[in-house]
Amino acid sequence: MIKRTKAISILLMLVSLASCEPIRFTFSKPSSNKNNTTNSSSSINTIDSIEITNPIDRLVLGQTYQLNTSTDEEIIWESGNTNIVSIDKEGVLTGKKIGSTTIYASLAIDSSVSTEMNITVVNKTPTPTSSSSSSNNNSSSSSQTNPIENENPNPKKYKLNWHDEFDGNSLNMNYWSYQEGDGSQYGIPGWGNSEQQYYSQDNVSVNNGALKITARRENRGGKAYTSARIRTANKVAFTYGRIEAKIKLPPYQGLWPAFWMLPDTTTYGNWPNSGEIDIMEAKGRLPNETSAAIHFADNNNQHKYNTGTCDLNQTLSSNMKDWHTYAVEWESDSIFFYVDDICFFGSKCNQYSGVQGNSGQPFDKNFHILLNLAVGGMFDNYINPNDSDLPASMEVDYVRWWGLK
Repeated sequence: MIKRTKAISILLMLVSLASCEPIRFTFSKPSSNKNNTTNSSSSINTIDSIEITNPIDRLVLGQTYQLNTSTDEEIIWESGNTNIVSIDKEGVLTGKKIGSTTIYASLAIDSSVSTEMNITVVNKTPTPTSSSSSSNNNSSSSSQTNPIENENPNPKKYKLNWHDEFDGNSLNMNYWSYQEGDGSQYGIPGWGNSEQQYYSQDNVSVNNGALKITARRENRGGKAYTSARIRTANKVAFTYGRIEAKIKLPPYQGLWPAFWMLPDTTTYGNWPNSGEIDIMEAKGRLPNETSAAIHFADNNNQHKYNTGTCDLNQTLSSNMKDWHTYAVEWESDSIFFYVDDICFFGSKCNQYSGVQGNSGQPFDKNFHILLNLAVGGMFDNYINPNDSDLPASMEVDYVRWWGLK
């Protein structure tokens, strides 16, 4: 959700609806050379390259897997994020948490000879297979394992990393957690936007295959309204891919529904330095419009954002009270936003937090998902809902994260 101050510097970028041409980030991958203190003398080492001979790209949560290399020399193994995947000195992987990271392998006698492998921990998948075999069999084996794969928007590009279809009768706490209160508990009263609701888990329900977040006119915690906010922080987080949700929104003034993402760690500093991706936000009094945005900081730590709006009526002959699939396709050098597979906005930032001069930052780390329904606040000029329009609900059929192959 957008945080605004009067001192905000705004950078708007319009992208043609017809072409939706990519706008590319300048992005530099981190060096694979993880150690610099070992002896690299050619008299000691004559190996100029190594490779992982049985790479995998997916690992089941809690599963282990032995990696091998093309040499008998001692290998130093490292994980880019041990909270997601751990690896011991023998090259045995263990899936610790749903998410994506990189595994590094380098010669103990010469760390400049190295290789790396990207890997994703998922909650449901068949036994890992090597990259070479999975490229030939992924489509059929995945569809047999999980029927959701049959709805893959681009099977040649994506694989199913994680999803929640809300098929039970309660929120899956293996995936989600509640954020309750008025924001003061997190050091941001009014959730940083002068919002008028008190968030409570009592305003969340799951039934008939859908999640409902309901805003009500009731006093609690010094606020005149209650609603709910949930997130996958420290439970489900990835870098890159297509993140989508099928959502139906309440078309009433003063309501601010959002489907968005925040970084799982504040690697580049507190908000906005570590970034924010808003896949869908809406002003209930404008039922024909939704918007998307990215937030970041420039080299001077000043907040900037790029945003775009989708006219649902003009583009889809519909409005927000109908079911729509809101999605972002996020890669290392571009971000596109979609409603029902129609691209309405593409964005880049010329300057990010500027750490180490890498302009791919901060959108190069794991982000988690948030869903919430706010009331009032800055986003729509402090308008509150009519009591007669409440209670009102934001409904979610599913949330899915398709990872890059």
